[in-house]
Amino acid sequence: MSWFNDNFNMTWSQNLIMRILKLGPIPRHIAFIMDGNRRYAKKIGITRNFGHLKGFETLSMILHCGLKLGFKEVTVYAFSIENLKRSKDEIDELMELAKEKFEKLLQEKSMLDKYRIRIRVWGNLSFADEKLLQLINYITCITKHNENATLNICFFYTSTDETVSAINALSNIAAKNIFDINNIKDDIIIKDHLFTKNSLDIDLLVRTSGETRISDFLTWQIGYSCLYFVDILWPEFTIWQLFKAVLFYQFNYIAIQKLKKQLTQALY
Repeated sequence: MSWFNDNFNMTWSQNLIMRILKLGPIPRHIAFIMDGNRRYAKKIGITRNFGHLKGFETLSMILHCGLKLGFKEVTVYAFSIENLKRSKDEIDELMELAKEKFEKLLQEKSMLDKYRIRIRVWGNLSFADEKLLQLINYITCITKHNENATLNICFFYTSTDETVSAINALSNIAAKNIFDINNIKDDIIIKDHLFTKNSLDIDLLVRTSGETRISDFLTWQIGYSCLYFVDILWPEFTIWQLFKAVLFYQFNYIAIQKLKKQLTQALY
């Protein structure tokens, strides 16, 4: 299964809806909590690993349609540090699947270059084994100059760990007397040390599976993002659900922009 499937065919009605949606504001940066792969596998009586593979098919659809809709960044919660508490068998399965999919990305370099897609991986990569780390470093290196669109893969990630990492970095800088850590008056300097420092603001966060919580994902970054929770397991998330999420964003766009403007005026 390809990451960016050029052979994904939309129906005439799907193409029509996409053209209509593009008349309104499109989220530039959309993030996904891809929840429900294991429950999907249990629901239809397939192996856990096959449930994760079906979830990857959904991601491939999202990436293909996202390019057509005009998303500039897509961020996905691929593996939380909390997932390390799962059984060893499942963790081993997920790590092998991750290596397989990163190797597939390398095989699709021509596609990444064609669409000028940059790959970034955010997380505490000290948990990665040598092979996985090599794959991640290589794919991020060979795509770093692509500027049309970006896929951010959060792997061995939690927002808590990201924030702690940023604060530790600031403490190290302060120790060198580059600035006085006691004079931090806003969050800008902290934002500059988060993984998202070179990213667009997150416009829309989508979570599947019916859970209405954030699960320690980008909590610093989504204060003024549109949040969309859907009662559908991730492998069952279709192009129509993606359209609904974008439409939900468009319905709330004016209110969100008004809040952002009020915040800016209050700060400055």
